[in-house]
Amino acid sequence: MRLPRNPAASRLGWIAIAGLWANAICWSALIIDRSGAPRTYDGYRYRNGTPAEWVFPTDDVATWAGVIAIEALVLSVLLRLATGSITGVCLVFGALCGLVAIAMLPLGMHAPVTFSIHGVALLFAAGWLLVMGVASPIIMLVARDRETGRT
Repeated sequence: MRLPRNPAASRLGWIAIAGLWANAICWSALIIDRSGAPRTYDGYRYRNGTPAEWVFPTDDVATWAGVIAIEALVLSVLLRLATGSITGVCLVFGALCGLVAIAMLPLGMHAPVTFSIHGVALLFAAGWLLVMGVASPIIMLVARDRETGRT
């Protein structure tokens, strides 16, 4: 049997999820935009000019935008299923996303922009989750004081 969650914690969970999805949508849109030009898509390879046969990398864009969306979906489901403290859950997931993003840094040096933007999206998701982890106890204390009538 699941215990009912604190309404303030539940709202904070939804705010964390909304931030993750806003992050995913923004970075996916940037992947689509940046992949349209060869020099920004893979500047290392096309530094001396664009080959005539260059085409838009639809497969790469769809793959990495899908990966970002799947990560946001998995984190959203885990945030809703977590029965512990929203603070602890956000801090743990933020630390995990940050570690994965840091591990991707050396790999993204000469990779196409889709891979690099995915690493940056993870870094921003980690930052958002860490901010939510730090801000959520403060918000819950303020909500508790407001309910009890203390100022």
